[in-house]
Amino acid sequence: MPIAKNTDQSDRTMDKFKGIADAAEKNNRANEKPGKKKTRRNIFIFDNHWSILQSMSEEEGVTASDLVRRAIKEFIEKS
Repeated sequence: MPIAKNTDQSDRTMDKFKGIADAAEKNNRANEKPGKKKTRRNIFIFDNHWSILQSMSEEEGVTASDLVRRAIKEFIEKS
């Protein structure tokens, strides 16, 4: 099922990315503390991708969120 071509869908998708990024950041802080429970594996995978996005964004002079937003927009346009 294709993603709806409207800003509400894009905003919801960005909120999901932000939620995952926030969870990854929280997980990283928890990992620094002994005895804390680790979260699911997909958070680690996303965190690695987020780090790559951040390094790419520094090269292009934009934020990692802008790169994600651009990728989502391109995906929606191609759908």
